[in-house]
Amino acid sequence: MDEQHVVVRREGMESCPVRRNLVYKTAEDTELKFDLYYPAHYDGTSLLPAVIFAHGEAPWEVLYNAKDWGQYTGWGQLAASAGIVGITFTRRPSAGFTELKTASGDVNDFFEHMSKHAEDFGVDTERLALWVCSAGGPAALSVALQERVLRFKAVAALYTLMNLTHIDELQGEISSSEARHYSPIWALHDRPSEEVPPMMVVRAGRDNEVINQSIDDFTAKCFARNLPITVVNHKDGQHGFDVRDNTSMSRYVIDSVLLFLGYHLHGSAN
Repeated sequence: MDEQHVVVRREGMESCPVRRNLVYKTAEDTELKFDLYYPAHYDGTSLLPAVIFAHGEAPWEVLYNAKDWGQYTGWGQLAASAGIVGITFTRRPSAGFTELKTASGDVNDFFEHMSKHAEDFGVDTERLALWVCSAGGPAALSVALQERVLRFKAVAALYTLMNLTHIDELQGEISSSEARHYSPIWALHDRPSEEVPPMMVVRAGRDNEVINQSIDDFTAKCFARNLPITVVNHKDGQHGFDVRDNTSMSRYVIDSVLLFLGYHLHGSAN
């Protein structure tokens, strides 16, 4: 998706101020970096709400510059256009979920880095959200639901894999305890209801059955516990509809995600 761009464009979004290629960690002689996209009106001193964008999975030769893909630069710019700092970062892959300790470790280290240095970047950690998609669920959303490094005010999960325990192909590749530990549905199960942030879960109707079944199970768990969840089913959406399906419904869903984030980070729809 490095050459694909988010299908929503807003006037002036591409001219927002950006701090690029900041290093949060060096691992195996590789610098792992992040970028910050600021609203045009940012004065350089105040603390602003922010959303962290967590990418999905691919081999390292593809994933190494994920934060620079059109998908993530676009979302970062859209966040900035909504008065929110957009934060994109790159982590190492999980190698088909067999190295989730590495991938989730990078996520946790990035969260810790932001926790320690947020004020230096003009970020208010009391008004922080997480955006995650695709196979980023096990590496990122599970960490956000389990750990207390950052307390997110909201979570937006687009076509996100929520459960590893029901994937037959992983049997024998990772232990059942690992599959459970890194599954957002089980991280949710283990978290007290009052500590679960408001979530917006977006399902792509034309996505693969494994992901959609995991989303169906996850949302059912949320409903059973009466958790604060907003569910959107993009009936005709493909996996990656935000860059692959330039339709009015895709644009509506993307705008809805931004409204959801704005409501919970600004205190009202933006």
